[in-house]
Amino acid sequence: MLSLATANLCLGYVLAENCEYEKASQHLGKALDIYTAANILWEMAFVKSTRAYWVYNWQGKINLGFKEGSEAVQIAEESGDIFSKAWSYTSHGFSCYCKGFLGEAEEYLVKGINFAERINDPALLFGAYFWLGETYFNMGKHVQAMEVLERGISLLEQHRIHPSFLNLGRLGLALVKILDGEVDIELEPLYRYQAANKIKAFEGWIRRYLSAILLNVDVKRLSEAEDWIKRAIEDDSRNGTRFSLAHDFAHYGELRKRKGDLAMAKENLSKAIEIFKECGADGWVKKYEEELARI
Repeated sequence: MLSLATANLCLGYVLAENCEYEKASQHLGKALDIYTAANILWEMAFVKSTRAYWVYNWQGKINLGFKEGSEAVQIAEESGDIFSKAWSYTSHGFSCYCKGFLGEAEEYLVKGINFAERINDPALLFGAYFWLGETYFNMGKHVQAMEVLERGISLLEQHRIHPSFLNLGRLGLALVKILDGEVDIELEPLYRYQAANKIKAFEGWIRRYLSAILLNVDVKRLSEAEDWIKRAIEDDSRNGTRFSLAHDFAHYGELRKRKGDLAMAKENLSKAIEIFKECGADGWVKKYEEELARI
């Protein structure tokens, strides 16, 4: 039975990365049923963390992800197991980020990093560093964002694992550096990162990064930046990655504003707000409603 639970857990994880969310949820649910029947608390927390992180949050069911993540943290604390604490704190930190509760996201992700370091899990550490970097970036703390992203990238390069997640981190770091004033960024390697991606859930996020990089690196690349964000919208619409899709429209709104097309900027920001509301991303709704009011 425990082997069956492990098989369902691993299959659910892979299906979620491939955006097959209903199947993923079913297999993770089977694993959770077995671990719950056996009262294996640390595994229960791990499965709940995985489902919150990879299924609910990416799919845009953020209220479910937040609830499941909160339960995972409680179960992990009850178990006393540092492996499940590492995963639960990191997963719930991502849920807080998705809700737009950036202060809480920072708190949980820092705790996740502490436990992930204690169990020496480079893959999990990178995930915590990456989302902490995204959190700092959206707080306007560019130096801190660069620091944690560089730590995470160094880990995956050292261990030679998770190349798609590594490339996502490299693109995120490039964007932060550009916005912090660095101009000597080579674009060709960044295009290769997109071509090498093997995780369907990342497709839209990667193309949005490329669009944002081009938008900020050279005003002459606005048309190319627009092509990339249109493709990101297509990817996230097709893959059902609704949280990323909302960010796509928010970015597209900013791009149209830069082009002086305020009507289209408002239209895209309004679409982003609509999707964020559907997702339960309260903090992001507030952020972009304020931005829309300023246009």
